[in-house]
Amino acid sequence: MSQGHAARLLGISRWDLLELMAKLMIESGPETGEEMRQDADVARDSIGTRRG
Repeated sequence: MSQGHAARLLGISRWDLLELMAKLMIESGPETGEEMRQDADVARDSIGTRRG
């Protein structure tokens, strides 16, 4: 779920959501290059393409 969608569901701005996530120590994205690569692989798999 996107941050924008989550914020709309909560009735707050995206910036308020990011502040809340920081207070609750909830990550807002991948922390390492490896996590980013894994996220990209999942996204590619979901649309039927794969890095070669």
